[in-house]
Amino acid sequence: MEKIASFEEVLLYLKDKAVISTNGKNMFYLKDGNIIHKFNGNSLSIKKEDFIALYKDEEFYLLDDDGAYIDEQKDEAYYRYYKK
Repeated sequence: MEKIASFEEVLLYLKDKAVISTNGKNMFYLKDGNIIHKFNGNSLSIKKEDFIALYKDEEFYLLDDDGAYIDEQKDEAYYRYYKK
């Protein structure tokens, strides 16, 4: 994991479809205009403004892009099947 130097870079990485993390367990990525926060098998969708307010002082790291972190097709299939 490579440390991201500034919060402005965090936002640029998210815009470029990168996966970032605060500690290697909490993952963040951009999807449909919102930032998805994945943690402990759960996920939350956060508006960009809320993400900035909540996480502007955190240290972020760029995760290696080996495709092992997020399977969006699997997520979409799961939520279609378990739609509330």
